[in-house]
Parts: sequence; structure tokens; C-alpha cells
Amino acid sequence: MNYAKDFTTDQQQLIRQLNICIENREYTTEEIKHDLSAIATYVMSKSSKNGDLMNEMNRYNPVMSILAKNEK
Repeated sequence: MNYAKDFTTDQQQLIRQLNICIENREYTTEEIKHDLSAIATYVMSKSSKNGDLMNEMNRYNPVMSILAKNEK
């Protein structure tokens, strides 16, 4: 999977907000798993009391779905 080609500009911006570098190259399965884990950790760190958790889940769900599909 190539993050620069497989994600939209908006999705790339979301990924960059988490300090994950996006390069025009093929990412390994291990790199994809690591980045998926980093995104999940970020999302789960948000508070459910004020709605931040659901907002971030909705924002990052498409990115996480693509990563999960390609981590195999």
C-alpha cells in the first residue's frame, strides 16, 4: 500500500496530524500495523463524556478501514 496514492488529500492530512509521515512508497505490513495502532491509540485516548471519542472515531474510521484492509 502506498499512503500517497491510496489515501485522499483529506485522509493524508488526518494522518499527518498524528505525526505519521506520508511518503510516496510501498509501506510494509509492519509499518501499516504500527500506524493503525497509533491511530487507534489516539482515538481511544479521547473523552467519551464530551463527545470527542465519537467525533474522532467518525473522522478516522475511513483511514483505519483502509489500513486494516491492507495490513494482511
